[in-house]
Amino acid sequence: MARFAVRPTLVAALQGGIVAAVLNYGVWLVASALGVEFVARFEGPDAPAGPLPVPAIGFASIVPAFVAAGLLLLLDRCTRHGARIFLGLAIVFTLASFASPHLLPEAALDTRLALDAMHVVAAVSIVYALLTRGHRA
Repeated sequence: MARFAVRPTLVAALQGGIVAAVLNYGVWLVASALGVEFVARFEGPDAPAGPLPVPAIGFASIVPAFVAAGLLLLLDRCTRHGARIFLGLAIVFTLASFASPHLLPEAALDTRLALDAMHVVAAVSIVYALLTRGHRA
């Protein structure tokens, strides 16, 4: 029997995504105040280097929450230990996500590290919300 229900899991995804977005805006504000410029080719390799589009922070925090929710629901229905497998995959995906900031050649090291921190914030917020709030009532 599935331990995670669709509606609570989707609500948890929204909650986790919103928390991640708010916290990541906080990381962005603090890092910016400390002098991190967040300048890179965020819009693709052919685009000119420019500042991180501020709406992208929210988008990059909320959208992955729903992808993660779908994965959790699928694993929960298809395996005996869906939550455990999901947690392992979340850790692997978070570690793999560290590569993307470091593939921005014109990004300064402080920008790359701040983006890494934002990935951790998003992962922890989303995974925590899904695993603690997505259960059947």
